[in-house]
Amino acid sequence: MNTLIVINQEVEYSKEYINYIKREYEKSSKIITNTIIINETDKDLFLIIKSAIMLSKTMLIVASKRSFAIVGKFFCTLSDSQLEQKENMLLPKKAELFEINSYLITINNCLTNVVLASLEKNLPKILIHKKTAVLKLNLFGIEPQDAQTLLHEASEIYHTKIESYKHIGGWTILNLYTNISSDINHFLDYCESLFPNKIIIADDVVEHIVLRLTKLGKKITFAESCTGGRVASLFTKVSGSSAVFEGSMVTYSNEIKSSWLGVNKSSLISFGAVSTTVVEEMAIGAINKSNADYSLAISGVAGPSGGTVEKPIGTVYIAAANKENTIMSERLSLVGDRELIQIASAYNAIRLLIMTNLELF
Repeated sequence: MNTLIVINQEVEYSKEYINYIKREYEKSSKIITNTIIINETDKDLFLIIKSAIMLSKTMLIVASKRSFAIVGKFFCTLSDSQLEQKENMLLPKKAELFEINSYLITINNCLTNVVLASLEKNLPKILIHKKTAVLKLNLFGIEPQDAQTLLHEASEIYHTKIESYKHIGGWTILNLYTNISSDINHFLDYCESLFPNKIIIADDVVEHIVLRLTKLGKKITFAESCTGGRVASLFTKVSGSSAVFEGSMVTYSNEIKSSWLGVNKSSLISFGAVSTTVVEEMAIGAINKSNADYSLAISGVAGPSGGTVEKPIGTVYIAAANKENTIMSERLSLVGDRELIQIASAYNAIRLLIMTNLELF
């Protein structure tokens, strides 16, 4: 279990800042599985922290100025240590790493990072990921269990631990851990020989796509219906995305799909807006209208209403096209609420873009 504890009254009332903390924490390849918000004056504060330590593998404590000192003293008691002055901070002598307003300490096998946070400042550097070398691989066209099986022998030879799971977009994530950097390099060479043109080494696949398109001088655009601009949002979150993304279209109604993107009215009548034919015409129309090199299109039923027997909620069609008229499309059967279906649709479309252009990305 990976735990986030907030002991900071200023922060606890800001959902947006807490979400920012979670995003920063999860950049270290740790998924938060437990969140605790507690006041520094709570009489059970130490009991709650101690219980969380016993149950957690990693823990991030977001403290105020006062609770930063309180937690430091408590950890000194637990680790039979003393406070000492480092970088104008008082922190436990047994702290393993520290930077300004952040330190890392292991308590009862729980790797714990304590940071001093304020709404008016960027979050101090999270140090949890520095404990062990880690590399994140995005693997396309291979299921997590199959990848784990195929790489098992090599992982033992190169002393590399593998954690595999499926991304919401349908590709496989491999987290590689080792204490020997040369071993992870050898293991990576093996992975690339076993899965040629199927691996992207990146914490953020969208950022990787933006960098690749920028280097090649290529442009991308989107035609979105049920996702309402989520793909565009994912791309514009990346700094420098304006070099590859000039704009896209959110086309909900059939009339707009036809007039803006050039989708054939006969296709809309014969197959419906949620169909392979229409989503492919949306992708081609987006390229024609923007003169981009690549496009993605999405049309589906995100719910909670609108589903039919033939096309139940979660039915989504995605398409990826390029200027050379190569096009690939898929039908997805997704589950979850409206927001989950929308974000899963967006990421699956990104996966399809990569699968259509494996040698490019």
